[in-house]
Amino acid sequence: QDHYYHIKNITSIVGPMHRRNIEAMICKHPKLMADILLHQYQHQYQYPSGPGNNSRDNKATSNTNNNNNESYNLRSVFDQLLMDLNLSPSSTSISSTSQKKIEQLEQKLLPPSSVSSTLPSSTRTTILSKMNRKNIRTIIFQIFKSSLQMSNEDLYKVIIKAPQLLLYSSYNIQQSVSYLQNELQLTTEDVRRMILIRPMVLAHDFHSTEDGDDYNYGEGNKTKGRDKAIGDVEAKGRRKKNKADQIIDFLSNDLKIDYKKVIVRYPQLFELKAGGLMEKAQFLLETMKLHRWNDLSFTVSAFPPLLWLSETNIEQKVHFLSTELELDDHEIRDVLVTYPQIMGLSVEQNLRHKVDYFIREGGTAEEGAGAGLSRQELKELFLYQPALLAYSLENRIKPRLRSLEENYISFCYAPPYLMSLSESKFDQWLEMQKSTWSIR
Repeated sequence: QDHYYHIKNITSIVGPMHRRNIEAMICKHPKLMADILLHQYQHQYQYPSGPGNNSRDNKATSNTNNNNNESYNLRSVFDQLLMDLNLSPSSTSISSTSQKKIEQLEQKLLPPSSVSSTLPSSTRTTILSKMNRKNIRTIIFQIFKSSLQMSNEDLYKVIIKAPQLLLYSSYNIQQSVSYLQNELQLTTEDVRRMILIRPMVLAHDFHSTEDGDDYNYGEGNKTKGRDKAIGDVEAKGRRKKNKADQIIDFLSNDLKIDYKKVIVRYPQLFELKAGGLMEKAQFLLETMKLHRWNDLSFTVSAFPPLLWLSETNIEQKVHFLSTELELDDHEIRDVLVTYPQIMGLSVEQNLRHKVDYFIREGGTAEEGAGAGLSRQELKELFLYQPALLAYSLENRIKPRLRSLEENYISFCYAPPYLMSLSESKFDQWLEMQKSTWSIR
């Protein structure tokens, strides 16, 4: 509803459009439309059409002139982007792979109703129509290619995954890169990997704080308030600690884990609310039956999504393990410390189907028979290898049990690590059993 409130503002920016099209865009990409509004107001008049047209008093004149300016020529900017990525649409010898990439970029960046070969030169509602060519080329060449040493293939993946990144100021993006490299001491390879996993990490404001909290390092506690006077005596030794620093401190000082390895694999950690991390940690300790902070450090380091999974989600999975597999508190703790990734699996769409299959009795595989284990046998097997329920039911568990059935080998007498074997190792084991003996 907040986005619908700005429909008039959107139409004033992008020109006359049917209301239904605007509503469809807002429903499909509400965050993108909000970004367009925000950055359009900030950057629409950043590149004046002539000397002296840089003030906000000349908005209308600048906007009119920009409609005819080459920097706002949609097809021109798009073609330049293709050339920057070494994808030339005019080449007669273009490969099918390159052609596919061009088509995907067109779908992401150009108007849905436009045909790529006959696009009008207009400022319609697209990523490219909102950003000057100079800014785009600065992002591509100075930041991505020069500073981060990205290949054209990496650039293509980033733009396909997050085309709205082209809306952001090149200065702000460079500030984010500088923070990651200088403040967090990440290597160029680390930053590049983060961007490929989650490109919008560059749009994060690493210098923002939450609720204007000030931190007094001398006393080691947090105090409320906004101390604006730099020379104020009470402000000595105190500086405002940004949200990103709070998250890093929590990981490195409270959990005692290598924050670099964690944030490179999971850049979305910067999207968490820093003020709620300690409370979430206490919840995880109690709900997951963990004994000490070392247990929590190990589980979060192995599976950081625990920090943003909902409390209801986590409680549901712990309850499932305690009821369906009859695990006590100590067994739940042992399982989650050994394999915390199981908390990322859905109960109804994943775990329950596998448990039901393992304890299902009778018939043949074609009739939908299961492994025929008792609940106690499944529990013991799961405690031996908690990753058992993480393997694919259709691609690994069922085919292997079917192979055992066909060769008259009982699953009850198979080694407990059977599901963890690679395909080649499993085939070798199966051949050895067939050549020696088998039981049913």
